Amino acid sequence: TVAFHCSARVNEFAVEIARIGAKREVVWQRGGMPGAAYPTPADAYARGCGWPVAFSVPIPQDWRSGFYEVTFHTRAHTGPSATSHAAFVVRAPANQPTNAILLVLATNTYNAYNKWGGHCLYTGATQVSFQRPWERGFITRPNTRYDGRVAAVAPEGDREHQQLVRYLEAGKYPLWCASGGWHNWERRFVRWAEGNGIALDYAANSDLHFRPEILDGYRLMV
Repeated sequence: TVAFHCSARVNEFAVEIARIGAKREVVWQRGGMPGAAYPTPADAYARGCGWPVAFSVPIPQDWRSGFYEVTFHTRAHTGPSATSHAAFVVRAPANQPTNAILLVLATNTYNAYNKWGGHCLYTGATQVSFQRPWERGFITRPNTRYDGRVAAVAPEGDREHQQLVRYLEAGKYPLWCASGGWHNWERRFVRWAEGNGIALDYAANSDLHFRPEILDGYRLMV
């Protein structure tokens, strides 16, 4: 079961969960989820938000190991609609690898760069919490010409970097989402691997830290 801690300034919202691999597969949808607003602590970046559980979703046995994107959406009666994203990882059953390769997502790096709540480890913080939302752009962004672009053999100049900076500014994305996060990194590898028939099991950095035995039975960890 995965539990979601939410704060919303609307009476209700909709939720969609999709597995992201070679393609996007929607596995769960619900509308009319009740919303409630809660204060955000000044030190939420370091100690978390402390919001209560809004709802929980049992994980069915047929959900494959993978990265699952969660989209929260609301349409206001007046004013603009709003969308935000979260994510979670489904591991293979304990001691039962379903594939030969285990991909461990760099979620500690995501969190180090996540500036939601005011700070990240690259802006002077010495402690950051996983108990807070991700900034825009870490989980998903619209496709751009950077997707599918083959890296140059020789070092690239600042021109490409400046184009990236302009893209981030135009979309109002935080600078750090280019340095960490699923969308910019593992997503592209997963799309290529699963698209070419390379099956993967998934885990997060914290899984490996607290359960090192998850490596048992795998031929390769990426």
